[in-house]
Amino acid sequence: MAKEMEGYSLPISSVDLCFDGNVFVQAHFSADLFLQEQRGRATLETMRDDLGSYLKVLRSATLDLIDHDYADFVGLSSSLVGLDKAVGKIRDPLGQLREEVMAIMSSLDEALRGMKAQLEERRALRAKRRQLEARLNAIGCLRLLDKRLLLPCLDGLPVAERSAPAFNQLTFCMEKCPPDDQLNLHASCAQGRLMQLLEGMLLDAVIALQGEKGGVWTSGVALRILRLYASLGEASIAEELVGRHVVAPALDSIVKDASSSGLRLSDVYHSALAVLSGKLGRLLTLTSCENRDSLTVEGFDFLANSFWPQFVHMLQLHLPNVSAPGNPNVFHQRFCETLSFLEELERLCGSSEAIQTLRSKPSYRQFLNSWNLQVYTQIRFQELAACVECAFPEQPYPSHGFDSSSAGRLLGLNPSSPIHTGFWLAPTSSCWQSISRCWHDDVLIRRVGHKFWKMSLQIVARYGQWSKDILEHQLGSVKVREEGAKEDMLLLPLCVHRDVCQLSWHLEHHLLPTATATLLSATSDQHHSTIGSLLARSLDVALEAFRSDVEPLAVRCIVQIISRWSLPHLSQCRDIPRLYRRTNRAHPTGPRPYVSSTLSPPLAFRSLVLTSFTAPEPRGEVERGGEGAWVDAPLLRLIMAQIFSEITLQYHSGVLEVLTSVLKMEQSLRRLKRIRATDGGGEAPSAAADDDEKIRAQLALDVHHFCEQVESAGVPRDEVKQLPQLVELVDNAMRGRVGSLQ
Repeated sequence: MAKEMEGYSLPISSVDLCFDGNVFVQAHFSADLFLQEQRGRATLETMRDDLGSYLKVLRSATLDLIDHDYADFVGLSSSLVGLDKAVGKIRDPLGQLREEVMAIMSSLDEALRGMKAQLEERRALRAKRRQLEARLNAIGCLRLLDKRLLLPCLDGLPVAERSAPAFNQLTFCMEKCPPDDQLNLHASCAQGRLMQLLEGMLLDAVIALQGEKGGVWTSGVALRILRLYASLGEASIAEELVGRHVVAPALDSIVKDASSSGLRLSDVYHSALAVLSGKLGRLLTLTSCENRDSLTVEGFDFLANSFWPQFVHMLQLHLPNVSAPGNPNVFHQRFCETLSFLEELERLCGSSEAIQTLRSKPSYRQFLNSWNLQVYTQIRFQELAACVECAFPEQPYPSHGFDSSSAGRLLGLNPSSPIHTGFWLAPTSSCWQSISRCWHDDVLIRRVGHKFWKMSLQIVARYGQWSKDILEHQLGSVKVREEGAKEDMLLLPLCVHRDVCQLSWHLEHHLLPTATATLLSATSDQHHSTIGSLLARSLDVALEAFRSDVEPLAVRCIVQIISRWSLPHLSQCRDIPRLYRRTNRAHPTGPRPYVSSTLSPPLAFRSLVLTSFTAPEPRGEVERGGEGAWVDAPLLRLIMAQIFSEITLQYHSGVLEVLTSVLKMEQSLRRLKRIRATDGGGEAPSAAADDDEKIRAQLALDVHHFCEQVESAGVPRDEVKQLPQLVELVDNAMRGRVGSLQ
């Protein structure tokens, strides 16, 4: 019936409705939403009529459904007749069966509890039996040990070899026995006697190994004793015994003598290695992991557990200030000696596992931490930074700037014969010497090589900042100097620029390879490419300050000095109209002297630089400008172009001003001529027009001569700002194109 209901569909009305009948059987049907949606489709009266019609259809469908299922409802009621009697007949047998099952389950539970109790009792009896057997076995082992260890004997080694298995058996049995103070005390006494016997034999064997010169008998005895210690699980006791009775007295004597007599630390290390090889050499061979034959025993590390703890203890006891942290020279020497000593110890370890064991010792890390490398690098940085700062001139700088005398006095200049390792400035030489000293064998510690690289970059940055400051001061002095810039003020920017280039070359070709090789030697192969690229990138960032700040500033300072030296002569350009107007001078045939005077400073500078070139030189020297060159050829061309640009800008302004005034004069003369012609007067003399032509011709001769001199200096006119426009200006003026003056 349920399936029939699921398959039953709503009836369809014969009349067209304004709504869908299926909306009423939806799970989220809402009357308000239904009315809100239907009001836009039909009126309320129409909706009322359609709902009434659909209600009649539903009622009719309901009656049809009841009629369809009526026979099933009647059959269901008739099939339930007599069901209560059938249920009553089977109720009593089922209840009786349930009681019987519960009784059986109760009996089984009681039997199971009894069986568990008996099993637990049997388990306890077995445990007590095992404890009793272990106790009896332990007592038997103790009696056997007492019998063997208390009897006097000439050779204790066989006794120890027979007693060791019994002691191991005793240890095993004691773990199974219940706590017993008397039995534990007896076992401790037996262990003490066995350890005492083994200690005496071990010390005798070690002493015999020190004096043995041949044969394997003593080595065999020592090997048997060590195997006994290993079988008993007491290797640490053997290592501690050898360290306390064999190593400690020898090291104590050595370190005491060094403390009292002032022996060098290298002598202490040498003597300690002699003790290690002399007293423990054969013992290390017998326990070496490299020898995998029958004449070795594993489980011992006398170097890490016997020698090393005693050595560190003696140093801390008798030489607490062995690192000398306040004296960097002594610290460096002793630290390098310590590293060599540790490398020798690791070589004697024989295997990578033994080396890792030694390095993992707390005393090893404590010993290395006692060498405070951070304090050492700070002291070195203070020393090197102090040397650099002392080389810089004291402030305040001269208000009039650095001329040749003040620069030579304050900066230690010697351009004719450099005495500062190829540099012309003492601060540059001091910076390079400090950087080089960072990587000297007497200063550098490879473990902190990255700190020395940082130190070098800091010195470079400090020098760059000083160069920038002093050039800015020099440039400001040029701008405010009343008497004009002097040629001797060129000395400082030239030397700064040259030294910056020299220093950059040294940093790239000397410092970077040295630092890269040093840092790569202290790292694994897989990091080599990364470290090399990081070093090159960091140095390039440091040198970028030179290329972007210092070098352009030095060039600008040179340009300002020379251009300010030349610009006063350009004022004579404005005097040309006065020379030709109403003076009856002849037509100009050559340039005026002011052009040569204006170009004299830059040309003299060029000549000075060209004479400073050294030829021939090795290729490497030419690439960095040579030891005696002021600047290289490309830079000279750049400087000359900028100087000529500064001069040309002023020259263009002066020529334009003169031509403009001449043009205005011509216009005035034309107006005057027209006025006179209107009044009936005679023709005005053409002398003024001839004077204007002479002025234009003189300007054209001067400008063309200026351009020729610029090009003769190796600078094309296109590289000089406003020079093509200046030439075009005077040419247009000569052709009478007055509209092209602007």
